[in-house]
Amino acid sequence: MKFESIVRKISSWAAAIIVYLVALSFYLNAKGFIMGPNNYPVLVQTAQAAEQTTPNTVPTNLSLPEGPSLGAKNAPITLYEFSSLGCFHCADFHLKTLPALEKDYIKTGKLRVVYIDLPLEAKSMQAALTARCMPASKYFDFVSLLYKKQRDWSMAGNSKEVLQKLAALNGLSEKSFNACIDNKQAAQEILDTRQNAITRLGLKGTPTLIIATAKERQIFNGAPSLKELKDILNKKLSQK
Repeated sequence: MKFESIVRKISSWAAAIIVYLVALSFYLNAKGFIMGPNNYPVLVQTAQAAEQTTPNTVPTNLSLPEGPSLGAKNAPITLYEFSSLGCFHCADFHLKTLPALEKDYIKTGKLRVVYIDLPLEAKSMQAALTARCMPASKYFDFVSLLYKKQRDWSMAGNSKEVLQKLAALNGLSEKSFNACIDNKQAAQEILDTRQNAITRLGLKGTPTLIIATAKERQIFNGAPSLKELKDILNKKLSQK
């Protein structure tokens, strides 16, 4: 094959790749995403836990998504945790801040926590789908395990293999795991919830918290510190 022919073939391949990347970029931007590090799509204006902004209010007539929850359903305060399993700020909140609220707020009936999957890329989606196949009694323990082992599966070349091993340790067969990963209906439900959170609730990234009472709902882009969160909860409890 002549050199000129090789160059033409390489040029055509390169052009095709560029067209694909441009099309992908337009599609992701239309969905509220950009291409981030390691070629993973991430939400535009992804919130960082250290960059807390003044909370905005969410209209009380907007329906909020439901998901697995901790605490009494009739608790005066509900905290909606919008989180991506591959987000390390989310892991920090879920593993450190949330457990610190359990004794004084969740177990005493003052606070209900609702976990909402907001995967930012494909590996986080796989992890979210895997967690959904766990029994309700094991769900939050498995989510905590996924955050603890976040680096193992999120950095793995074959994340599916690592997730399958973690699932197997928690009683999920390989056949059931594969069915979970390939569950298009469950994946679509997660994507629909994510898109509604962006377009209707004004979500800007993860972690995002919505703290709701009967009177008001506040959205926090980025998780407050434990002290700040306790101050917020105590103030709302005093206003009952």
